[in-house]
Amino acid sequence: MTLGSIRDGSRSNVPSRARVDGLALRLLILVFALQCVGLTGCTSTRYLANRSNRENALEARLALLNRSGPQVSPRAWNALKRFGFTEIYANGGAGSLAGIREAIDQTNDPELIYALSELAYVEGKRAERAGDMASALNFYGISLTNSYDYLFSEDLAEGRNHYDPQFRSACELYNESLEDTLRLLCTDHKLRPDQTYTIQTPDRKFTVRTAMRGAWKSAELERYEFVSDYNIQTLHNRHTTYGLGVPLIAVRKPLDTADPRERYYPEGLSYAVTAMVRCTAKEGERRLGKSPDCILEFYDPLTVNQIQLASHWVPLETDLTTPLAFFLDSPEFRRRNRAT
Repeated sequence: MTLGSIRDGSRSNVPSRARVDGLALRLLILVFALQCVGLTGCTSTRYLANRSNRENALEARLALLNRSGPQVSPRAWNALKRFGFTEIYANGGAGSLAGIREAIDQTNDPELIYALSELAYVEGKRAERAGDMASALNFYGISLTNSYDYLFSEDLAEGRNHYDPQFRSACELYNESLEDTLRLLCTDHKLRPDQTYTIQTPDRKFTVRTAMRGAWKSAELERYEFVSDYNIQTLHNRHTTYGLGVPLIAVRKPLDTADPRERYYPEGLSYAVTAMVRCTAKEGERRLGKSPDCILEFYDPLTVNQIQLASHWVPLETDLTTPLAFFLDSPEFRRRNRAT
């Protein structure tokens, strides 16, 4: 075959070696490109990124990340000033909270109840920053129970204004103080559903019962991760709802391998969970720092979107997307997906 016939091979009915080699090379490049795309989509794509600081709805309002330390909002400070507690707090610090609780018991003023909840949360952050976790847990408990009173106390039914921005702020205090409490419990007590915990702090004792509200079994969940620790990277549609509770990621633990149902559960599977606390002690007992009886409940947001607290129906705060992204980003899923 001459050089000319090779150059004019496109018009010949006989396939030349150059044409075959060129086609093979193009097919090889195409296969390699498809493999690269597949590997990039399946193993290199990140669905989550860790946040340097957890997402906190109170961050801006209470200046949580300021070098000077967290501080109460102007509205809460005005309430303290109206009752003459600003100088007492400035001189006595956290020790003045008992006096505020006594004033609340006498006046039942919702502004003061909110101010105490916010002040206790600020003191909890300061104690946690100083490494005093027992005191931090105590302050978060005060913030949680007083925000619960602000939202659900029957004594405040007539004066409660759901259109007041402070009402949503009280919801955020409830959520964030509950989350910080759970973080400390998960660290120190290896929190598990269907168990009872007694937590002793410097000036009070908590009894916390845990209960699973859904189709899961307590032995089925290996650990909890917090949604607020992560940022979504790849999934463009985020499915969330706003209300009360702490959205969690529950990582499933494989059960008995003899169970034929286990073959249908992928390794590393994670669920969306919302944690809620209901307080069953009397309102005055909660405010005065006596031992409240708290029930920590774990709900499946795919089956329940609202629950009843006191006499109120309350929507759950949920996040369905981050637990899915957590599973897609897990090493177990990446190994299996690469093989697929």
